[in-house]
Amino acid sequence: MDPKAQSAAAANRVYEDFVPPSDWSRNEANDKLVVVLPGFRKEQLKIQVTSNNALRISGERPLRDNIWSRFTKEFPLSSESNTEGISARFEGVRLTVMVPKMIPKAEPPTMEAPTQKTDQKVPSSPRKDKETEPADAKETQKKMRTSELDEGSISKPSEVQRGKILRRLKTRVVDFTQSVKPSGDKEEEEALGDLDKGSWKLKNLINLIVATVLLVLVLGLFAKNIIKSAP
Repeated sequence: MDPKAQSAAAANRVYEDFVPPSDWSRNEANDKLVVVLPGFRKEQLKIQVTSNNALRISGERPLRDNIWSRFTKEFPLSSESNTEGISARFEGVRLTVMVPKMIPKAEPPTMEAPTQKTDQKVPSSPRKDKETEPADAKETQKKMRTSELDEGSISKPSEVQRGKILRRLKTRVVDFTQSVKPSGDKEEEEALGDLDKGSWKLKNLINLIVATVLLVLVLGLFAKNIIKSAP
């Protein structure tokens, strides 16, 4: 199909928005995101790290005729995330994205040399003071030049730092791999079931709390009626 026909077919597409279920699991070393995408293939998905420190996952696939299913979802990343080390894997219907965290380097403690205090002051002769004045002036000028050089080196970022800043300002695509394990209806049900376990436990807890509150109210009304009917 020529490019003109492809563009015309894309313009006539009717899209149905799809919201994929997802789940985060976090620890001290990294964060793991699992997104369930039934019916999608690797080449129909795209993973990006945006300039505002977010993970963007999108995809679209044909359903029937000119009707397509599509989704776009962004997940904010923490300030501790190492976006350069993000990796992803598409297996069956599960898309797993690993986001490592930056580990700060521990600086070794600095040892200060003990200073010796002298109680006695040796008087200096006027001749020696005059001889040391030019040396002191040279030492002061040398310190001033050194401080100027240090300020200049601090104000100018290195080439590596410029590269990191530019990478953060641009949205880049994350490459990910695909396993050879085929997807099936049973695996889709298992993936969706794992994500529904958390919501199922939360619903049961809410139902238990509501039932307890209603029971307390009924017992309170019953006790109130008994007290009123008592002679």
